[in-house]
Amino acid sequence: QNIFFPYFGNIISMYGLGPRDPNGVLDGSPMQIISLDERIFLTVLISLSAGIILSMLVDIVMNFSKKMIASKKMIAFLALSALSQVAVVFMFLSFDRYYLPIFLFLLIIVSYFIKTIKIPLVNIIILLILCVPIISLTKLSLTENRIKWQVADNLKNSGVPISEIDAGYEWLGWNSYGKTPLGISPYWAEGIPWYIGRLYPDNQRIYVISHEAIINSYELVDIYSYGQVGGMQFNLYLHKKM
Repeated sequence: QNIFFPYFGNIISMYGLGPRDPNGVLDGSPMQIISLDERIFLTVLISLSAGIILSMLVDIVMNFSKKMIASKKMIAFLALSALSQVAVVFMFLSFDRYYLPIFLFLLIIVSYFIKTIKIPLVNIIILLILCVPIISLTKLSLTENRIKWQVADNLKNSGVPISEIDAGYEWLGWNSYGKTPLGISPYWAEGIPWYIGRLYPDNQRIYVISHEAIINSYELVDIYSYGQVGGMQFNLYLHKKM
């Protein structure tokens, strides 16, 4: 599944922006937003863009001694900072989003030369094309999270114990992390999200916010729409254990 872009699981995937794998940070499987054909198309665009960026960086390196003699200390600092970021990622088992700070140093270096580098028109076109899905998917992701938190907070404020609400990894992390009573051991069970068994084994999942419209042994309480993309309607579902 990592052959085509997007494949950065914690940044962007075929399910949209952010970590959205099935049972990853919320119960159920989200709708697949990006089809295989679209992934192939995006892969071609990203590969072309990456090639152009690489050629620009090669040009910078080739002309380094001519243009940066007066700024060796600054470049040395940026280079060492970037290398330290890479070392941290390589040395520890970490998420792919931790690669992002590296791009900051690359952008600073590139911006120093931006006056002498002509950005190809094709790169600008690719950027504009990518902006369309990125902006729409960002709005979708933010709206989904806002609704998810509002529904869970309403349940909590109505008197439902936090240990009876499964509103996903982030909401439980904010409201319940480190509060598991002593003597309750982590577990694994088929169909139960990993974060419940590993981090919140005391959670009874009386109320579940899910991507799924149907969950066995639960009744559907409400449906919350959080947007449309490409003609597809996206919903969250609130269930209560029967």
